[in-house]
Amino acid sequence: MNDAEKILNALDAREFGKRLRLARERRGMTQEDAAKAINVARTTLVAIEKGDRRIRPDELVQLAIEYGRDVNDLIKETQATLFTEPQFRGPEKYENEEDAEIEQWIEALKELAADYYEYEQMLDAPMVKKYPPEYEAGRLKADEIGESIALEERQRLGLGDKPIGVLRTLLEQEVGLRIYYLPLKPSKYSAIYVYSDQIGGCIAVNSQHPEERGRMSLAHDYGHFVTSRYKPTLYIEGFYPYRSEAEKIADQFAVHFLMPTAGITRRFTDIRKAKEKVTPYDLVEMAHYFGVSFEALCYRLQELRLIPSGMLEHLKEEGFKVQYVKAQLGLETLPASRQRLPLRHQLLAVEALDQGLVSEARFAQLLEVDRLEARAIFAALKGEELSF
Repeated sequence: MNDAEKILNALDAREFGKRLRLARERRGMTQEDAAKAINVARTTLVAIEKGDRRIRPDELVQLAIEYGRDVNDLIKETQATLFTEPQFRGPEKYENEEDAEIEQWIEALKELAADYYEYEQMLDAPMVKKYPPEYEAGRLKADEIGESIALEERQRLGLGDKPIGVLRTLLEQEVGLRIYYLPLKPSKYSAIYVYSDQIGGCIAVNSQHPEERGRMSLAHDYGHFVTSRYKPTLYIEGFYPYRSEAEKIADQFAVHFLMPTAGITRRFTDIRKAKEKVTPYDLVEMAHYFGVSFEALCYRLQELRLIPSGMLEHLKEEGFKVQYVKAQLGLETLPASRQRLPLRHQLLAVEALDQGLVSEARFAQLLEVDRLEARAIFAALKGEELSF
């Protein structure tokens, strides 16, 4: 075995196959085109891209020429984009065949993040990562750890005890996370978090869930990032009765990050000062103010002993309709950024297309639109300022 074969054999065949597929797609070539270039059947090319058949050195050299890439860069990118695998919250195996669908979304998140990273490499525009060090748990209880770390992070990010506006924008711009909104299936999965040393922290939030739930899921997975960075997770809100210590900490982090004790208490006290009695309508408005669900706020207020225990259950039994109350109060939709791709990812793709580094077909594929619509999006995004 020569040195080239040793290097290729040391690579994860599945991951390297993905890199080759992405390189081919960016070049606008079909599997048939690539197969002809290295004199193999299309089924063989498919097997190479799936990692079922290792590529030979001479085949790799030829494909690199066809794709306009350097062999060493393809190898380095494969090594750089290896992610830690998400862990299950609860059982170690999927409960049924439907649960296994989440695998394709895990792969989709990894591929999108790798694509984002590759554009940065192409354009020499690395992500500015302002990551905090992993916080130490110490000997505190999960709720104490979660609250303590949430307060430290709020201070680090200059949030004080005020409500957070668009959480996604904050974590993308002020931390450097890669955040996607994907229609995760089964829908019980709220979010996916994965990590790569080179690419960094990546989160997919379930786009099928309402914004309040999505914010809580995103805050939960950010809690994992700051406390158990190298132990990625599949977050299933309220699904499993058993929660690990890491999950409990992430839960508490999310609650205190979005609803800090001082801010919640002050807001509630201000309402009580202004009127004789705090009503459920006031709580609906307060939940909207902090960008959380009515249920989450009620549990938080009960925890702080600001409202009686069991109040939420009583309101549900009485038929209290939160959506009706929101409409009556004229509460607008929460400010959000729920597009599938981060804006910066889209802008880098626009710049790469503009410089001829990727094909129009690849640009359209990334945005999941046809070429005509891709051209319209390109023209619109071209007007956005792109800062490296």
